[in-house]
Amino acid sequence: MPRGDWILSSVRLIPVNDTYGGWPRSGSIDIVQVRGNDKSYPVGGRDTFTSTLHWGVSRLADRFWKTTRGRKIRHTDFTKGFHTFGIEWTKDYIFTYHNGRTYSVLWVGFLQQSLWKFGQFSNNGTLHANPWAKSGNNNAPFDQQFYLSLGVQVGATNGYFPDSRTHKPWIDASQRAAADFWSAVDTWYPTWGDGNSRAMVVQNVKVWQEGKCSGNKVA
Repeated sequence: MPRGDWILSSVRLIPVNDTYGGWPRSGSIDIVQVRGNDKSYPVGGRDTFTSTLHWGVSRLADRFWKTTRGRKIRHTDFTKGFHTFGIEWTKDYIFTYHNGRTYSVLWVGFLQQSLWKFGQFSNNGTLHANPWAKSGNNNAPFDQQFYLSLGVQVGATNGYFPDSRTHKPWIDASQRAAADFWSAVDTWYPTWGDGNSRAMVVQNVKVWQEGKCSGNKVA
């Protein structure tokens, strides 16, 4: 994974079609997200990654906080060497893992209740229509086809780099966020290193279809 302040790397699954509507109604899966900041970064630097399912009736009602988990490694970080990030996905559960299935990170089961019930969208008195009602599947919206996306981005205005933490050179709500970030180039650019140290280097991608193997897996 890339090293450098304010770099965000991700391996994601994104719906092929917006079957249930725009994001996050049709869901998305962050198999892994890693910040490139130093390990001292308060909310997790390059020694920490998170796995998250995004699902909800609107952007403000994304229930990702119910289905997110992280892992922190010791004595090293994710910019050094190759790591295996995987997901096993069936109609009954989704779980992610790091360097082997025995090292589970996030596990979400669908046998006991649907995501609609788990989300408790009407508990605050607001009435919401169930966007997944027509499916009848407990795992909706994760009952459709998704495609794999690997990405590296710089900065974010969605809170992934909180405003109140350390020396962040921009404010999310500012209309000058990009300009303010660039104005501080001398503070963050030296942390990026050279060549592959600032890149996501991929050794391989493997996918198994459920059937002959136990689950849909991406490793």
